[in-house]
Amino acid sequence: MSVFDEDLKLGNCDLGLARICVQASARAYQEATLTSELAKVLVVRSPYVNAPIIAFRGSADARAWLTDMRVCLAQTEYGKLHCGFYASTRTILGQLLALDQRSQPEPVIVTGHSKGGAEALICARILAAAGKPVQAVVTFGGPRVGDARWRKSYDDQSANLSGALGQPTLGDITYRWVHEEDIVPRLPVWMMGYRHVGHEAFMSSFGGVEIDPPLQRMAWSDLWGTFWGYRAGRIEQALDHPIARYQEHLEPL
Repeated sequence: MSVFDEDLKLGNCDLGLARICVQASARAYQEATLTSELAKVLVVRSPYVNAPIIAFRGSADARAWLTDMRVCLAQTEYGKLHCGFYASTRTILGQLLALDQRSQPEPVIVTGHSKGGAEALICARILAAAGKPVQAVVTFGGPRVGDARWRKSYDDQSANLSGALGQPTLGDITYRWVHEEDIVPRLPVWMMGYRHVGHEAFMSSFGGVEIDPPLQRMAWSDLWGTFWGYRAGRIEQALDHPIARYQEHLEPL
């Protein structure tokens, strides 16, 4: 039964699905179905969606942080991608492609937090390129992954949802959740050539969620949140990143 309450929609962004995915992303820090030397993935099902959820684990150890720091851009068939994230995703790709080898595989939902969010995007692009259907991509606190060519390659790729009205692309079905002043989605920096893909679901420090807000609106939110964090003796850019903060703020919305 896939059916998210229409009252929980923000345009085409499904809040119900985001809540399911944030829980799966949190569980991925404790459990793993598939593992490699650089990546950990939890594959779960929810009674509320009709597709398996592939949740990538975020940075949880020194080796994962070293992967994060490999910010060089590697040339790939999809454009230039972050060396570390591309390498880590490839180490587990064979296991993911083998999950469903039917001639008509079922659609999947791909999610992840932080490093896991970056790997989720690369995974979704490769799965879709292989002809496998992707129902949704939902990330939390994910960094930029690749260059402008990567963004176009990703956003224009068909999600392979047969029978779906208008044949959505990955860009159409991808929502990157950003919690207030979380610094990770601002990295690697735009000036290094990195670009975001899909849509941004911005959890503003003014309250509520804005889809693809203008930069000035995000800047005012960052200033406001940073100011009140400073007054309280907190560094919001770091404190807004943990998956627990995304869980906490998604539930009351």
